[in-house]
Amino acid sequence: MTIAIADFLELADSIAAQASLLSTAMGDGSSPGSPTTSGDGAVKNTQRIIALGNTYADAIEDLLGPFRDQVNQVISMPSAYDRFTASLKALNIHVAGINTFLTAQVERVSPDFKTAFEVLGLGALSAANTFSPYLSDMGVFTCTGSGAGSFVDGSAVDTDNYYAANLIMEFTTKGGATGKTVTVTLTKWDGTSEDKVIVWTGAESAGAVQDIGTHGSDMYTDVTNMSIAGGDNLDVFTIKSELERVTTL
Repeated sequence: MTIAIADFLELADSIAAQASLLSTAMGDGSSPGSPTTSGDGAVKNTQRIIALGNTYADAIEDLLGPFRDQVNQVISMPSAYDRFTASLKALNIHVAGINTFLTAQVERVSPDFKTAFEVLGLGALSAANTFSPYLSDMGVFTCTGSGAGSFVDGSAVDTDNYYAANLIMEFTTKGGATGKTVTVTLTKWDGTSEDKVIVWTGAESAGAVQDIGTHGSDMYTDVTNMSIAGGDNLDVFTIKSELERVTTL
């Protein structure tokens, strides 16, 4: 008997959280000047050895090759994910194909799970079966006076890899206390557009947030425009996504 989807997601989320922690700690070696990860430290050591070659003639010949090999062992891609090959293969076999299983259950795994699964060459997970990463700026509207302002487009969900996301509107900066109604034009998963209206009384503090639509059913891939009725000069509103689910160990 195949495990229930809730049990599958608990196991999958734990793998994703483990992989994310390990990948972050290992790093990609991109900041050896200010090392904070294992990868950074490994790259920094190769630089030290090259510098030592100016003083010790045999240093580069004896040390550089093995220390470069260490870099390949500790950088996060794909080394961080190798540890999960056996468990991911087992899950894939048990449910007779994770992608097919998720489609049938109408559920999604996390971006970290998708990365681990695909980096290890175990198959492809469709965008519809993977929820979107957090996006901190999908669009910003700055009010310049009642009924006026400018919209700056931000990031969008990568629909080649991830499903539509739940969105929120943040009252980022408060310019005044009058009421304001913000209309947001959004792109749905099927490519069509719709408007959602968010009403602020003006009594809210900066940093207050409201859901855009009903989470779980109103999910979007992009923000294409924002406009305002009312409002105060220097009111700022930001559209952000929310993770569909937070993975835990």
